[in-house]
Amino acid sequence: MKKFFNFRPIVFGAICLALGVVASVSSAYIGVWSYLIAVAAIFAPITAFYIIKKNVSRVVTCVIYLALFSIGFLLLLGYIRVLSFGDQTIVGARIDGVVEKINPVTMNGYENHYLILKNVLINGVSIDGNVFLYESSSGIERGDAVYTSVALQKISDPFSNLFLLENRVAYVGLDVTSVYLTEKGSGLSNIVINGSRDLLLEEFAQNQAGTMIALLFGDTQYIDDALLDSYQMAGISHIFAVSGLHIGFFYTILSFLFDKIGVKRYYNTLLVTLVSAVYAYICSSVSAYRAVVMCFIYGLGKSFGNKQDSLNSIFLSMAIVLLLFPTSIFGVGFLLSYGAVISIALFSKPFQRLFSFLPKKLGDSFGVSLAVFAGTMPVVLLFFNRASIITVLLNIPLVPIVAALYPITMFGLIFSALFGYANVFLYLSNVICLGMNKVMGYIDFSPFLITYQGNYVPIIIYYAVLLLNTDKLNLSDRLRKFALIALPVSALLLV
Repeated sequence: MKKFFNFRPIVFGAICLALGVVASVSSAYIGVWSYLIAVAAIFAPITAFYIIKKNVSRVVTCVIYLALFSIGFLLLLGYIRVLSFGDQTIVGARIDGVVEKINPVTMNGYENHYLILKNVLINGVSIDGNVFLYESSSGIERGDAVYTSVALQKISDPFSNLFLLENRVAYVGLDVTSVYLTEKGSGLSNIVINGSRDLLLEEFAQNQAGTMIALLFGDTQYIDDALLDSYQMAGISHIFAVSGLHIGFFYTILSFLFDKIGVKRYYNTLLVTLVSAVYAYICSSVSAYRAVVMCFIYGLGKSFGNKQDSLNSIFLSMAIVLLLFPTSIFGVGFLLSYGAVISIALFSKPFQRLFSFLPKKLGDSFGVSLAVFAGTMPVVLLFFNRASIITVLLNIPLVPIVAALYPITMFGLIFSALFGYANVFLYLSNVICLGMNKVMGYIDFSPFLITYQGNYVPIIIYYAVLLLNTDKLNLSDRLRKFALIALPVSALLLV
């Protein structure tokens, strides 16, 4: 008799680490009991069972998983305790810091920005965590050192806003404030992104230049709000979030070039990973770091001639990313990024069989697109309260277009930096972006939107049914057919 599933220790180890991070945050409400309850309810009974069975190897495995859970719990424990038990009073003070993130936002009909400041001093005293502000100034950019004066509220509920939790925000400004420049940023990110932005905006129309900037660096602030909303309603704005798609292109191009100049495979993998990590640093994207780790694992395995296990690679990268950025697990980028790649690994083959009547390449593309949509739809609904059903169709032509547009734009910027002027690559990129933007601006995607009803129970039911549709579980044919029929029914419960 076949086992229900093939046991993958790396997968369960990464899950234990992730559960430890979540338990650490929950400790803000119930204290260290969140750790003890998990140990008593999960790890202790399973370990006791294998001790009785005298299965030493499984006992050791349980101890290792408990250790990973404990590490995850400790990663954020100190930070959460600072938020939960610190001074909750409102303070008005001089705030100095460095801009970590900046994005436009409309408030009461006025165009403002939100800032996240790191390395913060309040009245000259360093604090743990970052500061979130709304500001009305202009000309402030990521990496700039700034100061302002505003009333601040200490965060007391870590789960009140997952975006703030993801970005390790400890204080929130209560009013819109003016932020003043102390020193312009001079880091690598500023040099690359600002130089590229200035060149593109000077040479091309704003929406086309903004599309190129967003595609390469994930910065969408130069795209018109109406056009960006069209991309979002179509469900394809993920092309502007630097993640696995972009790093995959970048990694493949570099690997090909290094291979052509005769770099040995092992050194090729190390060099390409290093350069890709620099690119991820420039874009300041956790999703990009995740993709770099995954590409490195894939390249290393290929260098040694080992067959890759996609799930092990995905969850190993997850564990590494969580160790480096534990709060990222609460961010939509992390959840969508891992949701997409895990869904491809689990569901692409079953869904591809649904389209076996089509030509193979087209059927495979539909299967992958449907797998990603099925795995990420609840997350999109949960964070954005809407999702687009047409994204399954749009991803089919979009991915090849982006696959061509990305290297064309990248090489165009590199040559422009070398020679000081726009070239044929950038003009070709401009034409492609113009065509994309015209199509996106012309079509009304609102009829294809579905909205979320705000109940967690249907999400749990949906994912339970979805999981039954994977080939990784050894189910009977009858149960597989039932799961396939039940999937669209459970999806309807979400909307």
